[in-house]
Amino acid sequence: MKFIERKEAKLAEQHRRKPVRVECHGGNTSSPRLLLHIQVSFESTETMKILESFGAEVLFRILFFLLYLYTDNLKPFERHIQPEELWLYKNPETPSYIPVKFLWVIVTILPLVSIVSAYIRNRNKTDVTCAVLGVTLSIFFTASLTNVIKIIFGRPRPDFYWRCFPDGKFVAGMLCTGLQEKITEGRKSFPSGHSSIAFSGLGFTTLYLFGKLHYFGQHGFGSTWRLITCVTPIFIAMLVALSRVCDYHHHWQDVTVGSFLGFMVAYNCYRQCYPALNSNFSHLPLSSVPSYEANLDSSTIGNSQLSPYRSSDNGNLFKTDSTLKIV
Repeated sequence: MKFIERKEAKLAEQHRRKPVRVECHGGNTSSPRLLLHIQVSFESTETMKILESFGAEVLFRILFFLLYLYTDNLKPFERHIQPEELWLYKNPETPSYIPVKFLWVIVTILPLVSIVSAYIRNRNKTDVTCAVLGVTLSIFFTASLTNVIKIIFGRPRPDFYWRCFPDGKFVAGMLCTGLQEKITEGRKSFPSGHSSIAFSGLGFTTLYLFGKLHYFGQHGFGSTWRLITCVTPIFIAMLVALSRVCDYHHHWQDVTVGSFLGFMVAYNCYRQCYPALNSNFSHLPLSSVPSYEANLDSSTIGNSQLSPYRSSDNGNLFKTDSTLKIV
């Protein structure tokens, strides 16, 4: 009952500011209790729609992750190797400079740190939800897509010869004598999974930081610390990709295509959740932008006030104007 009374008092206060009338049986009435029931019913319907939409988004990410796990164990296409190209696959067999487990730690921790840092400054739960959904879609979709291409293409790795013939003795017809698990993995060179996953997760993080810090806005030009902060994640992704060439686990073409694939997926996933990087509202999720624009009076607010940063801002991380503070 106290909850109902508080809601009635709140609605009554709103009606004093802006009268709202409800047509009922041909007459006019202004009943806070009736409006309360209508509002609660509307909010319940909207909540159910949001939960259904959120559940569908989570389900898609789970399906992509399961597809990644399933395709990771499938046997790839056995591409015929011509004698004249055998030299491409005779590089020494070395351990990965960056193991798969460490890769997943990198693409999980760095985006998480960026998202949590933004939340600490702005306390925007909608932004956290959009960022988490965006980066997880980017990573899981890229990982599953990369595995599917690997299986279809079946390109041998640079060290495939030593996986196939551990003793170095060539057998006519490429009848491998090595461990089947290593041979199967040796036919999954194109594209590079490390590169695509790194650029999908860390590329999204770079775009996220560009938007939060308004690097492409009027306050971002010439700001060295903003540039360094934003490009650090994608620089780490580049190091991960280059390591795959140095340890002879991928050809340079594998790394190039994998990096491009990962970043393209990251960009599309980012733009599903956030506006353009040169927007005045690039720090907000797309779902929050219309409400801000509706509350802005173009006749009284100048271009300088539309910026999420104060003109006197000296570069405080994720700082926004009080007129745009999320309630």
